Amino acid sequence: MSFYTGASLIGQGQAENLYDLDAQRPIQKALAPGNEDVIPFIRPSYYALALAPLSLLPFGAAFWVWIAIQTVLLFLCWAWAGRYFGWDAMIFGAIYFPAAAGVTNAQDCVFLLAVGIGAYVLADRKLDFWSGVVLGLGLIKFHLFFLLPVVILLQRRFRIFAGYCAAAIIALGVFWRWAVSAALRNMSVCCGAKIWNGCLRLRS
Repeated sequence: MSFYTGASLIGQGQAENLYDLDAQRPIQKALAPGNEDVIPFIRPSYYALALAPLSLLPFGAAFWVWIAIQTVLLFLCWAWAGRYFGWDAMIFGAIYFPAAAGVTNAQDCVFLLAVGIGAYVLADRKLDFWSGVVLGLGLIKFHLFFLLPVVILLQRRFRIFAGYCAAAIIALGVFWRWAVSAALRNMSVCCGAKIWNGCLRLRS
């Protein structure tokens, strides 16, 4: 639901409110009236932009499209593992429960698996810069990928590092454009309101 919420805010032209719980709440209330808690969208803003086409569909249809995309992607990852490592790898992948659980719970763990495989394949074909760019896509879960540059530099894979940095700079630019600028604006409004209220108290 959080992914659809972020996509909907982008689709409605409310990118500046992407991390505002008060903006997220009515969307989720309409989707699940019995749910009192907000499931916040906390991923980088460019991920919401990528998911925005799903907001053109009703929530139920978008859910099944998302499940279908993740399922097809998972089968492609299994097929690649079978061809590259032998078909035993496909069997071991198929019985790995967290992958199936992630798909059925509408998570995006399979996308991160595809990012890792894509980067590996490109590096294996000596397309190091593009391998780094693909690795940079993993920054949608930045806590899993942000230390990768250290490992890449230790291995002296400078082209991969350059591609990763290029993707990270673009991602940071989009994130700054919508999230950080909105946060600073909200902070300034909040601080201004507190100062104004303080002046009113002093006058009274």
